[in-house]
Amino acid sequence: MTVVGFKRQAVLDAAKEAVANLQAEMRAWEDRAELVRKEHREKWLANELPRVKEARDLLSKALKKGGVISRDSLPDITRMLHVELSDFQVGHTLGAYRERKDQNGNHEKIVAYQGVIKLLEAQEGDGEDVLSISALKSLGINKLGDLFRAAADKGGSVDKAPI
Repeated sequence: MTVVGFKRQAVLDAAKEAVANLQAEMRAWEDRAELVRKEHREKWLANELPRVKEARDLLSKALKKGGVISRDSLPDITRMLHVELSDFQVGHTLGAYRERKDQNGNHEKIVAYQGVIKLLEAQEGDGEDVLSISALKSLGINKLGDLFRAAADKGGSVDKAPI
């Protein structure tokens, strides 16, 4: 069977389902990433906060006495400043930096699919239930093979050109 078009509702349903699935994937990633960031902050607080307090006490004591503060009189302060993890570090910690990059691709797909949804909903009621591939391309709907495969899997492909 040569596919020449798709049923409007099948494409619409596939696009809505794809958007929901992609958004859920993105939320799941962000939830896992936030957990990693939270654990990193908690670890920093447990390990470094006592050293920060010690440095503060040494500084206060020296300043009250009018003394000189030297590099040797303070503990190593390079690790005392907390720095949030970057997306790369979070992805590396999760063992899935490539997955994070895929989330950026998901955002692009969501925008494209939402455009398809708006376009197809706007055309609702014009009596055209089958959309030809050439009509979809003329509307700028192309490079969405995943969406069209999903529509076809739902029985939304047709082998007759729309009249």
